[in-house]
Amino acid sequence: IEVSWIIFIVWIARSWFFAFAERRQETLPTFTWEEFVSILWWAFLAFYAFIGFEKLATLAEEMKHPRKDLPKAIIGSILISTLLSKVISTVALFALDLNLIAGSEKPLAILYETITGEQAIIISLISLISISNGILVLLIMGSRMLYGMATEWRIPRWFAKTTSGGSNPLASLSVMYVS
Repeated sequence: IEVSWIIFIVWIARSWFFAFAERRQETLPTFTWEEFVSILWWAFLAFYAFIGFEKLATLAEEMKHPRKDLPKAIIGSILISTLLSKVISTVALFALDLNLIAGSEKPLAILYETITGEQAIIISLISLISISNGILVLLIMGSRMLYGMATEWRIPRWFAKTTSGGSNPLASLSVMYVS
């Protein structure tokens, strides 16, 4: 849903890509070598701020071929999210006034409203889905880490206790939370 929505916004704003050819000089950076090194350092730190990519590693035990598939999953997800970020930021750069989005807490909603002239209610709903998705991933990863640490006796063993689940949905939920 989230990726589809970003692709949809890029599609409806595709006419601004032609402005890129005319205005690409505006996008070229002008900074010193020290500023460039600083940008690289902050980019390196930002890489670790991407919650989710490193969390894939905690699911290695659930994969059939983790040595082969996990690096592909991590690199692929980083490349796809980077590409989508670059494309949507390019569209926003040429479709909106920079002062309008510079201090905004909802630049994607402003972009949608500018392009379509409609309220960005759907963006709010997709944001809620995205937040919920992030929270679920963190819960699963956190419980998976607790389970792994307990099976290695690094924390109390009761963190590794699971139930069979059966037909009880609450028991199945507890397996997901604990395991």
